[in-house]
Amino acid sequence: MTNRRCGNCCHLDRANETNLGGLRIAKCTHPAGVTIQGTPIKNDFVELDARCSEHVARVGAANARR
Repeated sequence: MTNRRCGNCCHLDRANETNLGGLRIAKCTHPAGVTIQGTPIKNDFVELDARCSEHVARVGAANARR
């Protein structure tokens, strides 16, 4: 997916989590077209395993995206 947001986003609705070809995604309640901390949001779905740079350090190297 392009333009991913962090999978730790507190606005994710995990109740609608789905699997798209092995990619775990969930809908984010932020509408497409808004900007979050300077990042334009261009889609409504977020990869749950995505990590932004600040969260990679927090969750540890074992859980970081490879």
